[in-house]
Amino acid sequence: VRFNGQIVLDGSWNPFGVSSVVARYDYGFSEIPNKFVKGPAVSVKAGNFYDMEILIGEQPGGEFFADLLVEKAGATYEKESHGSPILPIFRVAEGKMPALKSGQKLPPFLEKSPPWRAEVMKPEKK
Repeated sequence: VRFNGQIVLDGSWNPFGVSSVVARYDYGFSEIPNKFVKGPAVSVKAGNFYDMEILIGEQPGGEFFADLLVEKAGATYEKESHGSPILPIFRVAEGKMPALKSGQKLPPFLEKSPPWRAEVMKPEKK
């Protein structure tokens, strides 16, 4: 995740460049070697716009999932059985999550998290 031009989160199995991990959360996914990673805090103010880029990739093939959760500094969250916080999921629209297929699972998250306002920007032509 790049926020205002700075990489603030790299949750890769093999992180590239400077590590931005400040904590790791264990939601019971033993097959994830680096757990769920937390990046450094960013400051936001309601009504302001911020450049945010989210890069999601997968290689060499197989099972894949991605979650982006948001933790507000200073907020208190309920904890799940492994001691990790149950956080709001990052989303840009209202609505329910799609039903999971057999064998799929997600970390616990707050169902009623408010959506972020998004504006899609077209890349500049070179």
